[in-house]
Amino acid sequence: MFALSCAIVLVGVSLSACATATDEPPILISGSASVEPITETMAHQAGARVEITAEGTTDGFDRFCRGETDINNASIPIPGRAATVDYQRMCQDNGVDYIELPVALGAVTLVVNDGLDVVDDLSLAQLEDLWSADSTVRRWSDLNPAWPDEEIGLYGRPEGSGTLEFFRDRLLGEEGRIRRDYQATDEIDQLSAWIAEDPNGIGFMEVGNYLATDGEIRRELKNLAVERVAPTRENTQDGRYPLSRPLFVYVATDSLREARVNDFMNHYVTHVEAVVPLAYHYPLPHDAYRLVRARLSARTTGSIFDGDPAETDVLEKLGGE
Repeated sequence: MFALSCAIVLVGVSLSACATATDEPPILISGSASVEPITETMAHQAGARVEITAEGTTDGFDRFCRGETDINNASIPIPGRAATVDYQRMCQDNGVDYIELPVALGAVTLVVNDGLDVVDDLSLAQLEDLWSADSTVRRWSDLNPAWPDEEIGLYGRPEGSGTLEFFRDRLLGEEGRIRRDYQATDEIDQLSAWIAEDPNGIGFMEVGNYLATDGEIRRELKNLAVERVAPTRENTQDGRYPLSRPLFVYVATDSLREARVNDFMNHYVTHVEAVVPLAYHYPLPHDAYRLVRARLSARTTGSIFDGDPAETDVLEKLGGE
């Protein structure tokens, strides 16, 4: 993570160096490392003074639902009753009313070292075999006898990450458990570097994070199709890619009483459609953004996704056709 401007956008940095820039406190933003690039770009464009911590979606909700942050970036809808932690109830118990705003579409992509030229596609069954807690897969040849008899290096996101939660639930079901013998980090540059340095490495991350990877490291990587469908914009928007998902920001209604937060969020929902591709993510259907703006304007609180990370028809959920 990095700071674009000390006085404008603070990302994981100390406030003390900026204390003289303005007496106005920064907007505090927690949550998803996948959504962070979108929100960071929006803040830079709006000239908003923010402090962004990308600790992962659910770790972010833990802070947001305690009233510690103004906004939470999220790569899954806020978890409810069916989840290990009911963050909807936590917010309610702590008096945190929030507005749920879908802002983009994402896709969890499987990334391998570019030298692994025989592997271009994995089925959902192969991914389940590879990542389940009771997996006996250790070598590429365990997945396909024609593939190298080499030990697989596994990399991904840690607990507290919405990307992990979505990936686990989509492959293994809500009660499924993922294997623990993989290296995990919320630092996307580190995750990409690990895979680039491992000739037999594979990891999971948001496609936008993959596309935004530094060029030198990116040249050492490639991403895979799943069920012979690549995670392209078109395949994500029409739902054909099996690991497609919406991406969100959540804003506390109490925070919206502050002009700086209200102005930032109005700018966000007005301009995010154009900014999403600049942050290497995919936009929602055009008509969805009108409904997102209406949701913020009307101060419509609560979640319309009921914690379902697999729901991709955002326009229908928002009440469009």
